[in-house]
Amino acid sequence: MRGTLSDIRCARYAKTKTCWRRHPASNMEKEKSLLWHLRYVAIGLVPMGLIALALAYLFSENIEGARRHQHYCSTVAGLRVFHPLEPHTGWLADRKSEAKSLASRYPQISFARFEERGIAYDVRWKGGAVFLETSYDIQEASPNDVVTYQYLSVSDEVPGELRLRRYGDAVYDLKTGKLAARAYDFTYSWFDLPFTDEGRSTPRSCHNELHQTHEELRGAFAPTAGT
Repeated sequence: MRGTLSDIRCARYAKTKTCWRRHPASNMEKEKSLLWHLRYVAIGLVPMGLIALALAYLFSENIEGARRHQHYCSTVAGLRVFHPLEPHTGWLADRKSEAKSLASRYPQISFARFEERGIAYDVRWKGGAVFLETSYDIQEASPNDVVTYQYLSVSDEVPGELRLRRYGDAVYDLKTGKLAARAYDFTYSWFDLPFTDEGRSTPRSCHNELHQTHEELRGAFAPTAGT
């Protein structure tokens, strides 16, 4: 009858009972050593598992945020015209710089009005370089000239969404108080980065290239005679 490897070693090196007593002890030491190794492995796996769970949660949240961003890009972003904008009308702006931008950007409008220190002024585009004051005719507003639309620059967080922001331009009809036309873009930031100026990672817009919503708004004007 063949013996085990331990039996053969015992028979070869010692014929006393000492060998038989050491063999179980040797197995116990091996078991203890194995248990200690497993313990250290388990201790190392616990934080790794927690990190993996945290990363899974973080990326699942961001993936859902990116999906929502794509949803807004495909269903809400872009130009919407509810009532074509009448040409040769006056627009109400929030401040002087905005009125100058409107007057130079849209040749379809007659003037852009703003208020400063309680006095209303009308800005008309004369032509030239947009950064030169001489390119604009700025006069105190005449009571005979009536503004038809109000322009609003849009920049706000989308309620209920993760790091999703709306940018764009909106034009309201002052007679009805309703939105006449608007052009929106949406940006999404993947991470919050408190140590940066923005507090977030670089936002991604609905367009790969530099996109200007005010350019889209040109398409909201009603066609004029001869166009």
